[in-house]
Amino acid sequence: MPAGLAVTVYLAVGLLAGSLSGTIAPRKKRHPGFWTTATFLFPPLLLVLLILPRGTYRPPPPQSEWDDNLDRL
Repeated sequence: MPAGLAVTVYLAVGLLAGSLSGTIAPRKKRHPGFWTTATFLFPPLLLVLLILPRGTYRPPPPQSEWDDNLDRL
């Protein structure tokens, strides 16, 4: 297989795996940013994500606009 075709296939598989993990990770309560990046770089990690049980990840609560307002000092 020529090198250009191998790179293209690897990037296509990485893009597909990254996209799938970006949708699967939140359903399994895992950090979507980490899993999207990790499976893009190393696509077989998608199988690891599928095998893992549900996690305990919770996104941080939204910040209030009043938390850093200096006018209230």
